[in-house]
Amino acid sequence: MLDSDRRRTQRFPVQEIVSVSSAKDSFSAISRDMSKGGAYLYTDHLIAEGWDVQFILTVPSHVTHAQVIRVWCSGKVVRLESMAEGKFGMGVEFDRYQILPES
Repeated sequence: MLDSDRRRTQRFPVQEIVSVSSAKDSFSAISRDMSKGGAYLYTDHLIAEGWDVQFILTVPSHVTHAQVIRVWCSGKVVRLESMAEGKFGMGVEFDRYQILPES
């Protein structure tokens, strides 16, 4: 089954540096895309499937069709892909998210 066949919601490109935290560690990552159900991030930090992680994404106006919003995301690493030169791609499935108030 292709990834696109498994998708339940549309993905949108959202590339930004995010600070990811878990009960085990904190590290930087770069987002590739996001949907209502999850996000895909790149990192050079060694992680494992099953980790619970939290991060804040800034969603641009071309995705929201309105203003830029910041979203606090909490979820589980459900997929981990080894990339070149010690880099990893990780699929995070959201279990909660919350739109943050404007600052």
